[in-house]
Amino acid sequence: MTDLIQPNRIRFGPYEADLPTHELWKFGTRVRLVGQPFAILAVLITHPGSLVTRDELREKLWPGETFVDFNHGLNAAVNKLRDVLCDSAEDPKYIETLPRRGYRFVAEVERVTSSEATAPAASTPMPVAPVEELAFETLSRKEARRPDRLRWVIWTSGSLAACILLFAVLVSVLKISGAWAERIRGSGVVVTGPLKGAQVVLQTGGRNEGPAYAPDGKRMVFMSNRGGGMDLWVSEANGTNARQITTLGTTGTPRWSPDGKLVAFDARINDTGAILVTSAEGGQPRITVIGKGNNAVPSWSHDGKHIYYASERSGRYEVWRVGADGSENLQITGQGGFAPLESPDGKTIYYAKTQFDRPEIWSVPVQGGEEKLVSRELRPGTWGSWVPTANGIYFVEEGPGNVAALSYFDLHNQQLRQLTLLGRFPFWLAVSPDEKTAAFDRADTETTTSLVQLQEFH
Repeated sequence: MTDLIQPNRIRFGPYEADLPTHELWKFGTRVRLVGQPFAILAVLITHPGSLVTRDELREKLWPGETFVDFNHGLNAAVNKLRDVLCDSAEDPKYIETLPRRGYRFVAEVERVTSSEATAPAASTPMPVAPVEELAFETLSRKEARRPDRLRWVIWTSGSLAACILLFAVLVSVLKISGAWAERIRGSGVVVTGPLKGAQVVLQTGGRNEGPAYAPDGKRMVFMSNRGGGMDLWVSEANGTNARQITTLGTTGTPRWSPDGKLVAFDARINDTGAILVTSAEGGQPRITVIGKGNNAVPSWSHDGKHIYYASERSGRYEVWRVGADGSENLQITGQGGFAPLESPDGKTIYYAKTQFDRPEIWSVPVQGGEEKLVSRELRPGTWGSWVPTANGIYFVEEGPGNVAALSYFDLHNQQLRQLTLLGRFPFWLAVSPDEKTAAFDRADTETTTSLVQLQEFH
């Protein structure tokens, strides 16, 4: 690869990509593109006109791993990327395939300054959907949020005509009532019905994401672009009485301090990712970490004295810890780490191995030491869809028939059990301190996301 450029935002045609935040816009409207497809786009547009080989993409997306389905996974990710860009392999406007070698980005690219950067479109409030309207759905390839290998399997399943015929037979023979929802394995057919114990609590016509429950379980902080840019909002645990607490327009990943008075989050400051802290009541945020590579995804220690975060200052993302006042910055991991979360007893740091889809979850002692894989069975859909608790880890994984399932991994007996099906795959997951309520995001369209709460999941 040659002609490397390293901007934070890159524009090509009607699209604009923010590389550190993994966001893509088209004509100012955010387009949903996550995981490997965005990672491939980032590599290609930072090496315009140059061949990026399949081996180079393997090392970038699956470093140091043996991935037996690599070819299928890469092909599926590139196809997804082309779908989003409305591109084609036969007549490429953006991504040219060089058979058996790799890919080349053929469109012109330009660096975008902070003053030129696209701002997300303002949102319009919408009525809250009643519980009975929350149902599993058959999703198109562009809407589904599931790991790339699953997408390839679904693409190659039976034809649409066969699916329709099978669905008709099932309805007539089994007389399905609609009270339960399940994807018929291998067919792509979904029987729809309401998700028991679920309620849409935040739906504004824009994006509502990244929920986190306060330590007392009475409030929730989340990201929303209802005010124009992406900022932090605090509401009651049921989504009512929402109020905006930041005005930066580029915020992400909020986490409560143990006393419930502060919120740590990441944001774009001067074209770099920074870690900030603000009062839960609002006010001027305080920068804790900035510069020396992108810094993202903060969380608090159990005593509130430190903030963990991921930084790529060493060349790849690793877990770091900084004093809540910005002092004593210390690298914790040395083999890759992202999205760190401390155990409730303050003894262990859990973290995603990478920022890509289906990361492994690893652990390391708080004071540093051996970095260990928690379990090969523990593979959440994204780095944001898992939550450690006192005795186990809740996470979203593939359930029966390739739909999302909320599961629980018991850390004591090393056993895994699936709790309930969710339908489409969320990016974020939160669990209340009493473990009676879960919250997750639901992609309604490519530009709108609502928050859903689930109470009957044990």
